[in-house]
Formats: sequence, structure tokens, C-alpha cells
Amino acid sequence: MKRLKRLLAFCQIAALCLCLSGCWDMVEINDRLCIRGVGIDVGEQEGMISVTFQMLLPYETSDIQGTPMYQNLTIEAATVSEAVDLLATDVEQKPHFEHLSAIVLGEETAKRAAVHVLDYFYRVPQVRRNCEIVAVNGLAQDLIASSVMDGGVGEYIENMIKTHNNRGHFSKQPSAMSRIFVKDANDEAFYLPMLDYQNLENTQQDGQESQPAQQGSDGAASSGGESQGEGKSADAESLKMAGALLFDERRFVGTLNTAQLDLLHLLQDQQKGMVLTLSEAAGIHARFSFRVDESEVAIQCQVEEDHFVFPIQVQVQCLLIEAWDGTGRELSTEEFYTGAEQSLEVYLTGQLQALIQQTQRLGADVIGFSRLARQTHYQWYQNQGRPWRTAFRAAEFPLTVDVTLKRGGHVQ
Repeated sequence: MKRLKRLLAFCQIAALCLCLSGCWDMVEINDRLCIRGVGIDVGEQEGMISVTFQMLLPYETSDIQGTPMYQNLTIEAATVSEAVDLLATDVEQKPHFEHLSAIVLGEETAKRAAVHVLDYFYRVPQVRRNCEIVAVNGLAQDLIASSVMDGGVGEYIENMIKTHNNRGHFSKQPSAMSRIFVKDANDEAFYLPMLDYQNLENTQQDGQESQPAQQGSDGAASSGGESQGEGKSADAESLKMAGALLFDERRFVGTLNTAQLDLLHLLQDQQKGMVLTLSEAAGIHARFSFRVDESEVAIQCQVEEDHFVFPIQVQVQCLLIEAWDGTGRELSTEEFYTGAEQSLEVYLTGQLQALIQQTQRLGADVIGFSRLARQTHYQWYQNQGRPWRTAFRAAEFPLTVDVTLKRGGHVQ
């Protein structure tokens, strides 16, 4: 009897052991090489690409305890996967992409094959789906190698896109990897943020050379860079938004400047804080600046005979923030506010129509009319709306803009 109880207890313990989870594929933290940023350029040899990895070094190797240090390594290979394999042979740790914040594409690489070179990272389960994808004028290697912030280029670009609210550009830019590949799967157009990077070390102002890199306590140049202003280094001051690259499904088709991108965000009902500058308002020729405080956009989808019609109604509330008026006229009257509202409506109507016409001409529906057409008129879309590039060019976009200029307490 005791022997039977022991046998049953042993069987129960064995069954419980089978239910225990184990880390059979675990990699120790000291054996991991954390990749924070990746830059991809066209290689020197035909058919090759140049991949720059920004790797996070352990704290004990940092010049200042607690300050992250980064090491950059550039590898030329035929594919991204081959570059990762070559990286693993050059370092002692195993490359890991769990902390990858941003992928930077050189301008030439982005225009040639943006989706193609990004496909590897989309298939690697370690890469976060909210990893930001951006393009830069010139070489991505130059931006990756710069010390734009204590957190490295990956963290800086991530924060720049997600929390850069003082200018409004890209504050809600859908440039994450997951959204790009969802649009690619649905045959939709998408766009990548375009950064303008000017290396201050290679430029001269007023005949004087730029200042050398900041020195650490041990006399060596700090790879993190000394922060200035709001935590940005000197190189960060030379990095700014320059617009966006438009893609029709997988092909590069054109560009947008920052003003057009603001208008695109406005149509997507994602814009707040945008500044509108007019040289004339209410019949007064001067420089006026208005900030968009609130906006609401309503887009409908209709079918007329053989084409789509998308009535668009835009409602915007603005604040007058600056007026350079050399006429000495009173700008706080009801008459001025009413006239300024009309001027803003005319201005926004013309700018938005020009943006829509440009995207039509390029065949890049980055605003998202195709999704609305599928949702509301799916059968007609399947029969008459394919390919969407042709249907988009034939569509009509009646536009109505209603601007309300918020009055101040001193209006007479």
C-alpha cells in the first residue's frame, strides 16, 4: 500500500514538472548586444547595401556611470540578414533588436527600395511594431554616427516624432513599422518622415570653424554628447524636419514639404498647433500668424455614375498670435475678425485643394480615401475602383472650409 502511494505521488510530481515552463531559449543579458538604431544606405558596390548598427554598451564601459554609451559599426552586405550575421561574427554578444527605436533610411535607399530593405525587420519578432521609420537627406550613416542626444539617435528620433509638439510636424505621424506594412498589405499609399541633417562639424559660419566635441571628465570625447537647451546636443540643433517621401504601395512617387505635411495632418484630423501665416487679412496687407487651436474634419463617400465623390468639410478654430502691421489700423474690432476668418477660409481652401490635386496627380492616396471607399461602397469599389490609382485620379473632392477666429476679451 505504501509502495502504491509513493508511486502515485511520484507520478503526480512528474506530471507537475511537465507543466512547468522553462527558458530553453534564454540568452543572458551579458550575452546580448542591444541595437538601438539602424541606418541603411546604398553600398559602394553594385547591388550591395551598407548597414550601420548603433549598439548600446554596458554601463561599466561608459565614461560617466549611468550615462549610456554607444558604438557604431558599418557593414556592407547583399541583404540585411547577411549584415546581421556578419555583425554577430564581429562581436562577442548576440545581436538583439528588442530595444530598436528607429530605422533610418538614406534618401537614395528609401527612394529605391524602402519596403524591400525593411522586410527583414518586420519579420523578426524581436523588433517592436512601433519602431519608427524615417528617411534622411544624404547618408543614414552620418546621422547614426552623430551624437544627437544622450539617449542615442534611435531614442532621439523616437521622441522627436512622438513628442515634438512645439512645431506640430510629425507629432502624430503614422510612420511606425506596423502601420507601413498594414498599408502595404492593403495596397494603400503611405509616407515616411524626411529629416534634414547638416553636420555642424563640417560647416563654417562667418569664417570660423565649428567648436570641437565636448570633452568628458577623462579628456575623451563623449559619444553621448553634452546636452544643450532642452537636452539636445549641438548635432541635435542641426537636425530638423524637412517633409515626407510619398509611396504608392511600394514605389516612391514624390515628396511633400513641411507645410504640405501639416495640411495633410489637418485633413487626417490629427493636427493641432499648426501655424498659418498670411500676408493679407481683412484687406490689410501685413504679416499675420494664426495658430490652429481645434479642428474637425468630416469626409463622406458617394458614388456618381462612374466615379467616386468625397465631400470634405473642415472646421477650424484659430487664435491670432502675431500681427506685424505697419498701417497702424485697429486689429481688435469685430470687423477685422470677420474679415480675417474669410481670408483664412480662402487660404486654407486653396492650399488643401492644391494638396489633394498633387496627391491625385502622383496617384498616392496618403489621406486614406480608399479605405473609406471600401468601408462604405465595398462592392462598387471591388468592381469599379480597381486599380485604385486610376479611380483616385478620377474622383471629385468638393471642399468646404469653415474658420472661426477666437475673439479676445478686448474686442471692441
